Amino acid sequence: ALCLLGGRRLVRVRDAGDGASDAVRDLLALPEQSGFVVIEAADLPASSSLRKLIEAAPAAMALPCYHDEERQLDGLVRALLREHGLSLDADALAFLESHLGGDRGVTRAEIAKLALYMADRPGEPVSLADVAAVVGDSSALGVEDALVACLLGEAARLDRALARLLAEGEAPGRLI
Repeated sequence: ALCLLGGRRLVRVRDAGDGASDAVRDLLALPEQSGFVVIEAADLPASSSLRKLIEAAPAAMALPCYHDEERQLDGLVRALLREHGLSLDADALAFLESHLGGDRGVTRAEIAKLALYMADRPGEPVSLADVAAVVGDSSALGVEDALVACLLGEAARLDRALARLLAEGEAPGRLI
C-alpha cells in the first residue's frame, strides 16, 4: 500500500515467531529497503532463530521489552512510593498494584500522578479513595482481549473490556 502522507512506509508485524525467520532473512538480504518493518514478538528464547537473525543483522535491531513480574512490580511500587514520600494502607496498595501493568514507564507516571494529587496533604496516608480517584487502570488489555472474551462467550469479561477500551479513547468503529 502507498503511504498516505508520502515518504517511507512502515510495516508492522505482530505476534511473530520463528516461522517468520525465512521472510526476515529475505528482507535483510535486500540491498536497499524502501520502508521500515517493526516486528513484534512474544518472549523469544535465546535459541529462537528469529531472535538470533535479528540480533546478528547489522541492518536490524532487537529491542527487548520485559514486563515486570508481580514480585518485581511490588518492589518497584514500594520504592517509588518511598521516593515520593507516600504511605498507603494495605487496601490502597493492593488496588494500586492491581491497576498497574508490567510497564515501568506507566507505573512511574501513575505514582508521580498520585504524588501530585497528594501534594497538598504531605505526610497524610494515601487512602483507597485517593488511589481510585487518580490512578488509571493500566493493566494490559487490548482489543484482542475483548475479541477473545467475545469468542468465548464471556459476556461480563467482554463488557469490562469494552468499557475500559472506550474509556481509554478507543474508536468505537475499530471495536465493531
